[in-house]
Amino acid sequence: MNPALIFCTLQLTILLLALLGGGIFPSTVCMVAIFTSLAFTLTWGLPRLRQAQPSPPPSSVSPTTATLEVLMALILLLILFSAIPLPPLLDPLIGRLRASQNHTATTLLQEAARVGFFEDGTPWFCLSRNRAGTLRMFLLLGAAFGSALCAASLPARWQRAYLVFLACTGGLIAIGGYIGQWVIPQENTLWWTLPIPPTLPGPVGCFINRNHFAGFLAILCPVALALSEDAFRRRQWKTALGMAALLGCMTFSLVMVLSRGAILAFLIGTGATAAWIIFRRSRAAGIVCLILALGILIILYRTTPALRDRLDEFRQPNTSGSVQTRLQEWRETLRTACYYPVIGSGANALRMTYPIHRHTSGKWLVNAENEYAQLLAEGGLIGAGLAIALLAAATRRMHFRACAPESQVFPVAVIGAFLTAAVHNAVDFPARQPLYAIVLASLAGLLFVPPSMHETICRFRLRLIPAAVTLLGCMILSIGPMSSLQRLDSYSLLANLSPAELRRALNWAPTSWHAWYMSGRTACDAGLATQRVDLCVFGENLMTQAAAYDPNNYRLWYDLGLVRRALRQHGRADQAFARAKELRPWVSPPPAERRQQ
Repeated sequence: MNPALIFCTLQLTILLLALLGGGIFPSTVCMVAIFTSLAFTLTWGLPRLRQAQPSPPPSSVSPTTATLEVLMALILLLILFSAIPLPPLLDPLIGRLRASQNHTATTLLQEAARVGFFEDGTPWFCLSRNRAGTLRMFLLLGAAFGSALCAASLPARWQRAYLVFLACTGGLIAIGGYIGQWVIPQENTLWWTLPIPPTLPGPVGCFINRNHFAGFLAILCPVALALSEDAFRRRQWKTALGMAALLGCMTFSLVMVLSRGAILAFLIGTGATAAWIIFRRSRAAGIVCLILALGILIILYRTTPALRDRLDEFRQPNTSGSVQTRLQEWRETLRTACYYPVIGSGANALRMTYPIHRHTSGKWLVNAENEYAQLLAEGGLIGAGLAIALLAAATRRMHFRACAPESQVFPVAVIGAFLTAAVHNAVDFPARQPLYAIVLASLAGLLFVPPSMHETICRFRLRLIPAAVTLLGCMILSIGPMSSLQRLDSYSLLANLSPAELRRALNWAPTSWHAWYMSGRTACDAGLATQRVDLCVFGENLMTQAAAYDPNNYRLWYDLGLVRRALRQHGRADQAFARAKELRPWVSPPPAERRQQ
């Protein structure tokens, strides 16, 4: 095995993601999945297959099981299978709700072909209600699993160097993010170069969401703290001061982002790490680092009014509009999960199913702001069960290297990072951000027990299954344009699609209200351009279907009322305006005299 190759692969993976928008482009994540899987297979798997024992090992040897790798492969296969188009003959077997949704989409698409708006053909739908999003999740998990296996195969000396690399990378991203937020504004770009659609409150560094930027720094703060304490204990003063400086830099930047969820996760994760160090390892070093972090927090709290205003909402969460909105979103997500109880709606499909079942009329929910609730809604009982089993298998695989002084830093750093992530993912969705997820997975791999050289060939083959599934899936996805996985999964990009691409979007996400809405608007525009009333009427039918899939969207009902009034369907237009006013009492329809125009 060549550990330098795996180490360089992990480094290049993190740098690639950090430079290219944190992994927002599916092609970047696909490359990461291929690199990590190939590195693990070529440098660890194949050489060991040649040395593996053809018969069971002696009874004196107790090799680790391959349960973790088998569960990884099962999860990847389940996600991949849920994105495979199935023939319409199987619709009766996929559940009444999915079958009804597929039938509605098929009927409208066939009618669209008759009026000449879409091409003819019988669509095939998959189990997932968002095929593009599900395939993106496959790439993300494949890259994360590959990174974890690569990190696990490194010797302790290389693993320690990887920890130092992560801490340094976090410090550089913290500095760049602070400059991009407060010194030289990035505006609607990542690292001032990669343009992205406008978002609020705006991107920070390589992250399109400031909460994810702060959360990424928060999971690396325990790493810097553990490395600093370890260097203090070894009397490596320069390294200790350098790691302490990185800890202070990341603390300062994440606090200045004003992300309450990330600050809460940082306080719990880094605080628990400091407590562990103080009471179990080195009291002096732990106290010094803790005083450093708390000093920065206190100074910023006293000198930054915006930070005080954000944190003061913790005192009265019952009166905080943000907290109440977040709780409401979690309840709606769990309600949506009840409609897809067994296998869920599909990975990344919540955005396509949540609007149908919600009882509120707030903002469009792309993610649930809670990974645990979203896992239940998208994976169902089977997905949640596999996730719990994977966590249990990973826990059993971990060891703490009590006899290796150079490796005692790993448990402190990794457990602190995971505690931080566990808290943050309860109030946000950072685990779906590729850079965040892959760094977290590689940290977990640092604690995995390396497989024994006395294992059988069969068991070694089992360990290569996740990498094989990932490589196979990436090869299949590389055949088509990878950019479609992003275009067909984004509200902002659907507005610029051609009719052929809109048909594909409806085929990939048959319950997407936005795809139905944009198809209807495009049909109406085409009807006006060609003076075809039938095409305009059909466009109104598509927009009506969009309203059925998001019945509490007042903007959608208002636009539908305008279209119906233009078609002189005054009674139905009044119904649409009445629905919009019911959802938002301050909404008023256009003046009634427009009926004579």
